[in-house]
Amino acid sequence: MIEKNIVISANDTAAPPVVSLPPGPLQANKTWPTPSGINETEAKRICQAPILQSPLFAVCQNFTTQSLDVISDSCMIDLLVQTQNTLFC
Repeated sequence: MIEKNIVISANDTAAPPVVSLPPGPLQANKTWPTPSGINETEAKRICQAPILQSPLFAVCQNFTTQSLDVISDSCMIDLLVQTQNTLFC
């Protein structure tokens, strides 16, 4: 399995990559691992790492009622349903 490291800089002004989805309803792969081999534990790490490294999260975590799991859930769902393009992860 290929290890992917995510680094987000506070000075990063690059636009996020555009992910194109095929027309029509999404055919979601709803089980782990994903077709690209990402398991649930790895997906959680991929999604939470940029949040945990964020200086903004370090300040705001004391003022939010949402847990890190709740915040990263949508990212994990994106990884789970995305079957063709994992450019964003």
